[in-house]
Amino acid sequence: MVFLTEMRRLLDQARYSELLAKAAGVASTDPEYADVVLLAVRAAVESGRFRKAAELSVRPLSEPAASRGRLWQAFASLYTNPHRGVAAWSQLVAEAEAGANSADLATQALAADLLGRGMALRMALGREAPSTRSPALNLLRRAESTY
Repeated sequence: MVFLTEMRRLLDQARYSELLAKAAGVASTDPEYADVVLLAVRAAVESGRFRKAAELSVRPLSEPAASRGRLWQAFASLYTNPHRGVAAWSQLVAEAEAGANSADLATQALAADLLGRGMALRMALGREAPSTRSPALNLLRRAESTY
């Protein structure tokens, strides 16, 4: 638990490279492995390393961490596979719908968060109408209240 607390501190301080380096040394048998992988995926996304995030998010995890990994993978694919366009967006929507129906509150929050961010990105790129702003903000507010 001490290690996980340190990893969260690194994320909060935006020390992404350090977090990713420490996460690389965690064995899959470690009880904190799933949480460390998900923190590493988030650090990779927040630092703009979307390919790294996609690579990390496919690691085998048990539920509910596996659902969160699939959400991060779908979100990262919006950036790493722009030629997939609608397919990448559809994948994120499908994972977000599954996450929203999860019994796990952290998965519900992440689903709302990443879908809201995805909608905002699509709106900024001109792939969604400006009317998407309100639903995107509502999703982000729901995520914030659930986290």
